[in-house]
Amino acid sequence: MNDYTYVFKFNNNFFNRFIVRRLKNALNNDSYRIRLRARHNDRKKILKENYCKNRQNDIRIKDSQYFAVYIDDKRKERQQRQKQKEYMLKRVREEFNNRTVY
Repeated sequence: MNDYTYVFKFNNNFFNRFIVRRLKNALNNDSYRIRLRARHNDRKKILKENYCKNRQNDIRIKDSQYFAVYIDDKRKERQQRQKQKEYMLKRVREEFNNRTVY
């Protein structure tokens, strides 16, 4: 389950990187996180010999043609981790209670 929201994409230039920095400062860091994903129309040209046909082939932001901005909700991530912990504790308790003592 993906708990992120694709917000927008920007051309890669100084002004747009400045906007994203300002957005990072404006958001509540305890609740949200901003991720940037580099995008380019021709990754083979950028990666050259490092390009692999059936791989994701991530490129660096500075080499990208544009970048996508995602906002992650940390509160949902925390809730999900808490549910996983509770589930694991429940399983351990069940195993402990169901074991046979000799």
